Amino acid sequence: MKDSSKKKNYRTEKRVVYEKVKKKRFKIKMPAVILALIVLYLIGFGIYKFFSMNITNIYISGNTLYSDWEIIKKAGLENYPSITSSLNFKIEKRLEEDPLIKKAKVKKKYFTRVYINITENTPVLFNANTGKTILSDKKEIDKKFDLPTLTNNMDEEVLDGLIEALLKLNKNVFNKISEIKFDPDNVDTERILLTMNDGNYVYITVLRFSSLNNYNEIVKTFNNKKGVLYLNSGEYFQILQN
Repeated sequence: MKDSSKKKNYRTEKRVVYEKVKKKRFKIKMPAVILALIVLYLIGFGIYKFFSMNITNIYISGNTLYSDWEIIKKAGLENYPSITSSLNFKIEKRLEEDPLIKKAKVKKKYFTRVYINITENTPVLFNANTGKTILSDKKEIDKKFDLPTLTNNMDEEVLDGLIEALLKLNKNVFNKISEIKFDPDNVDTERILLTMNDGNYVYITVLRFSSLNNYNEIVKTFNNKKGVLYLNSGEYFQILQN
């Protein structure tokens, strides 16, 4: 009987000890669980706030054909959307869909500041034969600009060279060219005739086009007389008869 009673008391004591240990463990773990939940909540809230941040500032550079606001609209940023809905490559793709934008480079600083650098597809000539504007990448668009007018057809190779030469020309000289005519003769098969808006004419070739940068200095020596400047071979001026 005593052995049976001892076994019973031992089991009771063991159960009491187990319950105490269980309660102790439970008491130790609860604060840790609560703390972990708080940390997870804060992390989740931080992630949510980060991805829901809106763009605050937009800086545009390299644009002359479009205003800053037009670039912002073309980029799809007019409502200053969240940073996650306006990823850099998506903005670049939207902008480069415009034929007048050759390249768009987008960077973000401090997450909410967007910097857009534009490389333009510069309009070079108005092609009177097609009624379209020729761009620096040789493509043509319907939009018309105040540009020198190509009045007749030109060999493709000469035209490609002319476009490259015009892009390198000083702006103040470029703006004085009114018309461009492909005008080869027996001596010079690539001769070009330029009609200038100051009343002069210039014969030139693509290979000698850089010499046109000196046009303003050259015509000063003509004492306001109008004529034909030959830059295709040498440099001399023939006065036009009244």
